[in-house]
Amino acid sequence: MDVPAKEIAPSRLYGGEAPDVRQARRRAAFIAAGLTLFGTVGYRKTNMRSLCKAAGLTDRYFYESFVDMEDLLEAVYDERIGQMQSRVLAAINAVDDKSDWDAMVPAALHALFEFVEDPVTARVVWLEVLGVSPRIDQRYAASLQFFVNFLQQLTQHNFPRWITDDTRANLVSRAVISAVSGSAMNWLLSHYREPRDEVIAALKIVFNGLLLQAKLSR
Repeated sequence: MDVPAKEIAPSRLYGGEAPDVRQARRRAAFIAAGLTLFGTVGYRKTNMRSLCKAAGLTDRYFYESFVDMEDLLEAVYDERIGQMQSRVLAAINAVDDKSDWDAMVPAALHALFEFVEDPVTARVVWLEVLGVSPRIDQRYAASLQFFVNFLQQLTQHNFPRWITDDTRANLVSRAVISAVSGSAMNWLLSHYREPRDEVIAALKIVFNGLLLQAKLSR
């Protein structure tokens, strides 16, 4: 004998929105408010009162999505770094020949430094997350490692005999990516003193050093 399936009551709509949609919208509002405040007054100077005012919501709604302010910082960072990674990868993927470093490197760097030109985002990604906690430090390190791994894989794909030791290849890739990250931070702290093209031209020299060494390994 078949047992009739239980009827599942549909989610209650309020103002035309399901509860999960409303919660997602409130979460997005707090992330947007967090980005603005963390990127202007700073993470350590942002309190719950100013955050809720910027989001147009109460702390009751904050705690339905976040454990504490650090939890929000991680969410803001993840959203921004995810956007940056997507833009850089899209710029690289737009280059037909993945062995054409003269096309890929400038494309990737322009995509990244266009992103850095937003000082609010740049302050969160490069400054406000530093030294907050071991948890946030690990998240920052993981995002850096994403680009390190990508550069290492791309180089080894085009130059299989480049560096056969994975540890050393990873260290070299990290040195190059750290140069990019450090340049982005310095550009922000200098209030964008140098033209973007000049910053990118300097970093191309670093990448050319990597490319020259890779070519010699053929």
